[in-house]
Amino acid sequence: MYVQPEFRDSVCFIYARIKEQEKPVGTAFFVSMPIGTTGHETVMLVTALHVISNIQLKSDDQQVRLRVNTKDGGFRFVEINAAHWHRPDQVDEILDIAFFPWLHVMDSEFDVRSIPIGFAATRDVMDADQLGVGNEVAFAGLFVNHHGKLRNEPIVRFGNIAAMPAEPVAFRSTEIEAYLVESRSVGGLSGSPVWVDSGIWRNVDGVLLRREGGSTAGYLLGIMNGHWDARIDATAMDDAPPVEFVNMGIAVVTPVDKLIGLIMSVLGKYLDDAAKQLDGIDGSAAVAFGYPLP
Repeated sequence: MYVQPEFRDSVCFIYARIKEQEKPVGTAFFVSMPIGTTGHETVMLVTALHVISNIQLKSDDQQVRLRVNTKDGGFRFVEINAAHWHRPDQVDEILDIAFFPWLHVMDSEFDVRSIPIGFAATRDVMDADQLGVGNEVAFAGLFVNHHGKLRNEPIVRFGNIAAMPAEPVAFRSTEIEAYLVESRSVGGLSGSPVWVDSGIWRNVDGVLLRREGGSTAGYLLGIMNGHWDARIDATAMDDAPPVEFVNMGIAVVTPVDKLIGLIMSVLGKYLDDAAKQLDGIDGSAAVAFGYPLP
């Protein structure tokens, strides 16, 4: 599976000040959404809610520090208070998602890309393109042991869809709707975008046929939330604690449908109003709460 550089360029790293030290704690990524049929779009920064909540509870100042690559070959920190991130109300279901409108000009000093929401692997897309168990996935984000000294250096991990969202999944003392992915997620990858590869084959009436040229190579499957740990008895090991936890190799991914639903529930009226104001204006631009982002 080939991963285009643009996929890695869509992520930035999340830092927090903990006990007076800057520490890398997670990943966020950029998503762009169209504003009606105007040819304009708005850009959002997306991550896992538990990353933001942990910063709000455990950091020195509740500031989410975004380490974003810049075009001069370095990086810049952008601060957003944890309380200002949009999050689900958690009334009807538990969602591990948070987002914030990106208010900076995309083509200014920042060396980042956004993933168009048109590449979302919604339930309809999954059905139409015959994507499911076995399809290869990739997720890009922070590896705390090698995050880059001069600029962000996202790693990419790979795996396969192991289970589709059906019954709610018991995870972190609650139940959520999620894909299960056979891959080893680690802490810094929480909030990473998960990409599913379309593959080269389709099943048509029981016959495998190659996909036609020009087909979409892959889609945004969802947001990485974490993994399960297995408890093991380590009493027989020298100098080891009596109980250790081992990554079970199954990661939990929130479907992109949930992200789209959250954004529309929060910003749907704004996007409708913006579409009316921008209708008839020539040129393609990204707009975030009145800030033009060419």
